[in-house]
Amino acid sequence: MKFFVLMLMLLFSLNAQAKSEFGHSENVESVTILASTSLTIPLTELALKYTRDHAVDVNVVYGNSVDLIEQIDEGEPADIAIFSDFAGIRNLQGNGLIDPKTISKIARNRLVLVSSKKKELPNFKNLEAAIDGIFSKNLSVIGDPVTTNLGAYTKQALNKLGRWDKFERFFILGLNSAKTADLIIKSQTVGVIYATDYDLNSANLKLIATFPESTHKPVEYTGAVLIGDNMAEARNFLKYLSSSAAKQVLKKYGFGVE
Repeated sequence: MKFFVLMLMLLFSLNAQAKSEFGHSENVESVTILASTSLTIPLTELALKYTRDHAVDVNVVYGNSVDLIEQIDEGEPADIAIFSDFAGIRNLQGNGLIDPKTISKIARNRLVLVSSKKKELPNFKNLEAAIDGIFSKNLSVIGDPVTTNLGAYTKQALNKLGRWDKFERFFILGLNSAKTADLIIKSQTVGVIYATDYDLNSANLKLIATFPESTHKPVEYTGAVLIGDNMAEARNFLKYLSSSAAKQVLKKYGFGVE
């Protein structure tokens, strides 16, 4: 988590520097993005690059899709939505809030079972044995399945493996993907997070197993342009996220790309 915070501080510092290079004239174009928390590091870096290269002020608000959709429904000014599941985009499409022609897949992720490096655990022969051996003896941390996509994917996977009903009472719920990883580290326990959050916190976490993608819906980040007055600039940025340069940044932080 310390690395995560340091990276954010560096990126926000550079972002402020980049914005100061072209000032805040009324003529400066801007784009506002609402995005899943797990995209914080790569999307902040990409926003910085785009700001510098195109003199467009890119602002990103991070959160879970439930809260972000509520903000959009309440009229929160935004130009692009990027969620870690398609259901959130489909919800917006059903309410006539996005341009369906702009819907695009941006990246992929995986679910992993991890533990704090300070947690002593035996070796397990497979994922099922690890779940049975760990969850039955430890309070474990997962994303909230009601308010976070991470939690929803985790519940799907554990249901598929026949373990959700058995172990549900042993779970501590994280408010988003970053806080779920942080809770595992600070509580010196175990839990389920995205593979990219494990990569960011690998100095403090140990990888136990990766969930087969057949156990849950694909963890795919989908974006779309919101209906409004700034759709042309929003389309440009969304297109940029599909560029080879943007894909290299996403890959650097462990995300899968086409």
